[in-house]
Amino acid sequence: MKEIPIIVLNWNGLEDTLACMASLKEQTYTNYKVYLADNGSQADNVSSIKAHFEGDPQIELHFNDSNLGFTKAHNLLFEQILAKDPKYIITLNNDTVQEPTWLEELLTFAQANDADMVSSKMVNFFDRTKMDNAGHRMLNTAEIIPLASGEPIADWNTSFRNVGPCAGAALYRASMMKEIGLFDAYFETGYEDAEYGLRACTLGYTSYFAPKAIVYHKVSASIN
Repeated sequence: MKEIPIIVLNWNGLEDTLACMASLKEQTYTNYKVYLADNGSQADNVSSIKAHFEGDPQIELHFNDSNLGFTKAHNLLFEQILAKDPKYIITLNNDTVQEPTWLEELLTFAQANDADMVSSKMVNFFDRTKMDNAGHRMLNTAEIIPLASGEPIADWNTSFRNVGPCAGAALYRASMMKEIGLFDAYFETGYEDAEYGLRACTLGYTSYFAPKAIVYHKVSASIN
């Protein structure tokens, strides 16, 4: 398989980012490249990121002059990465750590199910008996809400179709992104993934929950 691009965005969250990147180094699947973008952080974050990661062949650094928000920062990288014609693009919040098999499980699941989007099993970092997110669903009021938040992790061990993943730990098929476009810039930080999943599913693309692709999420640490 082609090299897998993983986007990680930092904004004044150096300690979280360092933990996330250390966790990625432990992955059993190693043919990936991290596109680590700093979103206009304070100077100490920028200098520390350069000190830790410059020269690492698995990490490509990007520095934005100001905080572009989640959506615009990702869309800039999506455009660059899609030009390289990957099979998938993965988005990963910097306030996560991953099980060593997370990436392998995510990719294996995507290929086995011919999935266009895949949701990781996002577990609460601070209480690992509880879920954080298993993707999205739509209510009969047309609201899109996260699945599984606060529920026991043991209740979420089976795959199912959902209405798109949480972009905090998601896989997207690149050819789908070329067809339907990128995140909607109207949603600067938040709900961009909900709209994107709905758009894709409405157009006939598939989204699944992968229960063995496990990440631990600090739950909005970056937004805070």
